[in-house]
Amino acid sequence: MRPDGGQEVLLAWALLLAVLAGSPFGEGGARPEAMFLLHSALLCALALVLGALRPGPHERPSEGAAVLELPPAWTGFFLALMVLGISAVRAPYGYAALLALVDAGAALASFALGGMLARGRKERRLIAWLVVASALIQASIAAGQRIGKPGERPAGTFLNPNHLAAYLVCGVLAGWGLLFDRLARESGGGEQTGGWRFRRVPVETLVLVAALAGLHVAFLLPASRGALLGLMAGYLAMAAFFRGRLAPAARRIVATCMLLVLLSAGAAVARRLRAGDPYFWDRALIWRASLEAVVERPVLGVGPGQFQYVAARFSPPHEDRPVRYGKHLDQTHSDPMRLLAEGGCAGVLAGLSALAALLLALGRGLRSAARDNDAVSPALAAAVAALMAHALVDNLSERPALVLTGAAMAGSIAALGRRSMEQRDPPRRSPSRAALVLTGFGLGSIYLWCVAGPYLADVAWRRSLSDPGGGRPLLERAIGLNPFHPAYHERAAEIEASRSGSPLVPLSFAGSVLELEEARRLDPENAGWALDEARLWRRALFEIFHDRSSQQAASRAYEEAERLAPRNPFIPLERATLFAATGDAAAAPLAVGRALAIEPNFLEARLVQAKLELDSGRFEEARRAFAEAVRRRAAAGSYQPENAYERAILNWNSSRAAELESALERRAGGS
Repeated sequence: MRPDGGQEVLLAWALLLAVLAGSPFGEGGARPEAMFLLHSALLCALALVLGALRPGPHERPSEGAAVLELPPAWTGFFLALMVLGISAVRAPYGYAALLALVDAGAALASFALGGMLARGRKERRLIAWLVVASALIQASIAAGQRIGKPGERPAGTFLNPNHLAAYLVCGVLAGWGLLFDRLARESGGGEQTGGWRFRRVPVETLVLVAALAGLHVAFLLPASRGALLGLMAGYLAMAAFFRGRLAPAARRIVATCMLLVLLSAGAAVARRLRAGDPYFWDRALIWRASLEAVVERPVLGVGPGQFQYVAARFSPPHEDRPVRYGKHLDQTHSDPMRLLAEGGCAGVLAGLSALAALLLALGRGLRSAARDNDAVSPALAAAVAALMAHALVDNLSERPALVLTGAAMAGSIAALGRRSMEQRDPPRRSPSRAALVLTGFGLGSIYLWCVAGPYLADVAWRRSLSDPGGGRPLLERAIGLNPFHPAYHERAAEIEASRSGSPLVPLSFAGSVLELEEARRLDPENAGWALDEARLWRRALFEIFHDRSSQQAASRAYEEAERLAPRNPFIPLERATLFAATGDAAAAPLAVGRALAIEPNFLEARLVQAKLELDSGRFEEARRAFAEAVRRRAAAGSYQPENAYERAILNWNSSRAAELESALERRAGGS
């Protein structure tokens, strides 16, 4: 079961299958190592297909042979990619935009390879079997996770339970397609023979029934609303295609099984709702907050790959919880919303055009499958529809496994709609030798600059973090391989500042400032780099210069960090301590007030506020501030923080509180 062609085509087909089989591992293909392998395999497969082309006319392929022509609708996706590229040019964080474009390019490559290499019915059956087998592996892992931790939703190797459920849906629908295909082959036809019916029960049918049962049971474990929506869409798509093709008895059996699965999944979701998920209805808040980013840049958006880095300043507050911003916004929880936020209206229009072209190509492909009595292609199309429906309420684009699998399935079906080469058509010509050379050079450059270089740099950087000697040589290697990553320069500034030990010396300070300025140039919207620079200037103020200009430089950097992260209360509190240390008694309380406006239950800020009032001689104000801190601590005492941010907000500094209480008692006794 492989496409006809030379060794290059055979190897390209093997690489595509390896990508589809291995993509679920490594957090659904999102880990750096997994992404490196996936992107390397896809580029290698494209290079092999390119090597199979020969300049000049080529013969018409035999039925089912690999057609080394891009599938219909690829131009729509390519134009959408170009629109995202235009948006990436003006993106503030260029390296993140580049990575997002590489991911989009990988999806387009998977679509193209699926259309070129999986044109035959046997190849599509092999893809379906592979998806079913891979989904069964994930189901087994999820079952083990559920047994080990009964109270948690399993995620398999996807890290996210919703993404695991989406992949299981693909396996379920592919399994149904294989089962129907088996019925079609047994019956020898469709409506003309009275419909597909259950006649014999061969081993293959038993295996498929057992696999479907296991996948359906595993699908219930994550209790994902989005996956349930996707499964409903997939079932509806399959029902629309197979209506009238199944015999009445088989139709009743299949409909009953599907209805039971949907009811069971709905019950699992309802049970999860009754368990009290505090963020169960957060989607509306998240989408409303995401639209704020769209309003800022409506035409081309914030840029591909940018939303997760700018989203924190749009985080919606949770007024009913002790910590208002305990759940920071970092994704849109909807891929269409992500396209709108990152690509703007232009990106949405390009995406809709590509989607329309894809749907037309899929429709032509499914009509061709109906003529051939092919049941696998409609099931794969239903899996694509399920992913699209689920993506309406989740960011499935974060998991390469889902994107690459869906793209390959869509490409293989779209290729069925390609107009056949009739005998009267002239032989088509392959690209010229110059075009092949230029394309090969482009693929090689993409691999070196966008895949291999960044990955090797990331390896060196991570090794430098654990190097007991500081890791400066490894870090220099990382920067040499990838000078566009701001975190490498931030790490270089940290190493430079610690080289001389304490106190800081002017030479180390100057080197650190240069590295941090480079990090801010590469990623100007990141508040972390501005905060690092503020801390560096603050250290230089007290250890080197002891002058007003250093104080102003530190304050300006803090101000910039506050602007970039308006919902981070730790920055204004830290700035308040700078004002207090430099004797600015008027500015310090104002900064603390900004921190408390963000998080009223920020207990450390409450204690600092009481200390500032006491140091300024305002005893009554200090006493009231301390009493308010104690009251808010008691009110939030039963709340269990869910993350490090919430723990920091509700942390009670016992020693500082004891000192304040003692000072207030002495002052009260003295008066």
